[in-house]
Amino acid sequence: MRYKFSQLADKSASNMLRFARLILFNFYPKIWNVTLLFSYLEL
Repeated sequence: MRYKFSQLADKSASNMLRFARLILFNFYPKIWNVTLLFSYLEL
């Protein structure tokens, strides 16, 4: 039981990492663009 649970935890952790990486790569450039835009407008 414990082994199965640890296996499941590892799997979900790797899935979370993949999901986080996906979100990061999708949203980080957009956030960066918005930040640059705001800094440009403030200048």
